[in-house]
Amino acid sequence: MSLRTSALMMSLLCLIAVGLTACSLALDFGDECAENSECVSQGEGYVCSQGYCVLPTASGEQCPKLTNEMCATLFGATEAEVCAGDAYLIGALLSKSGALAADGPRIEKAVELAVSEVNQVGGIFGKKVAILSCDDGTDAAVAIPAAEHLINVVGVDAVVGAVASGVSIEVFNSVAKDKGVLMISPSATAPSLTDLPDEGLMWRTAPSDSVQGGAIASHLLSLGQKKVAVINREDAYGNGLSEAIQKVFCGADKDNCSENRFMSRIYGDDSTSSDQSAAIVELKKFLPDIVVLISFFDDGIAFLKLTEGTTMDRFILTDGMRDKTVIGEISGKIANSDALLCKIVGTVPADPSGDAYQAFSLRYKAKWGDSPGAFNAHAYDATYIVMYAIAGLGLEPNELDGKKIAGEIQRLTDGPLIDVGTSDWNGTIQSLRNNKQATVDIRGASGDLDFDLATGEPKSTNIEGWRFDLEKNDVVSFGVMYSSSGEYTAPDTGMITGKCASFFEDVDQE
Repeated sequence: MSLRTSALMMSLLCLIAVGLTACSLALDFGDECAENSECVSQGEGYVCSQGYCVLPTASGEQCPKLTNEMCATLFGATEAEVCAGDAYLIGALLSKSGALAADGPRIEKAVELAVSEVNQVGGIFGKKVAILSCDDGTDAAVAIPAAEHLINVVGVDAVVGAVASGVSIEVFNSVAKDKGVLMISPSATAPSLTDLPDEGLMWRTAPSDSVQGGAIASHLLSLGQKKVAVINREDAYGNGLSEAIQKVFCGADKDNCSENRFMSRIYGDDSTSSDQSAAIVELKKFLPDIVVLISFFDDGIAFLKLTEGTTMDRFILTDGMRDKTVIGEISGKIANSDALLCKIVGTVPADPSGDAYQAFSLRYKAKWGDSPGAFNAHAYDATYIVMYAIAGLGLEPNELDGKKIAGEIQRLTDGPLIDVGTSDWNGTIQSLRNNKQATVDIRGASGDLDFDLATGEPKSTNIEGWRFDLEKNDVVSFGVMYSSSGEYTAPDTGMITGKCASFFEDVDQE
């Protein structure tokens, strides 16, 4: 759907609903005005029309204002270029506030890197690619209005995001699905997305947590601990990963999950939730040997702090807590913080070490001055997948359709192997546009993008183990802990030196 079509549809709906006098308010145009000079702050090309700052198109129609408080970032092209049809506009829903605010900006940088690379080599057949990036707030209540702006007002046909699984599902069901808009998440890992009725419109480059659940369960089984607790936030991510762990752990031996050996509790996704305190009370009575905590950053920090004064000092954390700032939030803030941090073992979908990832990592660091983090490669790949699909259609920006874009993704999983990036960009998109039978096999920075076309997700992935290094003040990898084929490799704690070495010696003797 084009920007102009979206604006005209909104105008028509407004006329039907409330009449002419209120219609200008229904469109997300700029500020009220009396003359053109008052529209300068809105951006290049804005004029005052019928009391509002608007951006006229070449045909004289009015283009809705792209940016607003929720969707404040536009990169790759200017509003004037987008409104004139000189750029392909893709939406992004990323966590810039809320529990995953530490991840969203880094993921956005990976998206921007992909777009800037393509634009530097000519874009899509001479037209630029632009991203309108919105804050999903790690909360459906924030993400849905932002998605409505992207889809209902601006009229994008594809969205990269959201970041959290639960938010992705709610946005898709509430806004995107009925409008036929493609969504592709770089980080939504909940198993419930696999069977989501999505009409082929919901995709992800991140793997399902059914794999990460198998990794954690295998690690628990290898430890042979007598009493295990699994605590998770109550959302699609937390519930799904908890279920995946229990499926393997309890399935290995039903006695593993007997009442006196296993405890599972959930808490509300608010980091100040009283559910966390209630869970701590029950854990004190249960006295687990090890606790699996499935959380995001803020609620995970809050929970770890509540363990002060208890016997709980051995945790398995998941990808939601793989952040070096955890060290600063915990170290010295509670008694025995070093022991707690040093004994933590975490899991996360593994970043590959192949050529495609290394090339991405170097380009990311060159552009942003920092190394990529969790799911950054997946975001880079998701953006490229959408751009390849748009290019394969060979349509003008105002002719795009989410279902058509989704159909083109099916041409990207088989054929000549192409590394994601610009080295083969122009030749690949020309082949896809000129020969509708042509297919390519895109190898992403995050790994082989071998999508299961029935579910819209990668067929396989490895899971990496990680720990906190207090001397480096950073997250350090144990390497692959669980392969895509289901082979478990115990973390090599013998490699640990420095302050944490003595704590792991104690763990090995437990």
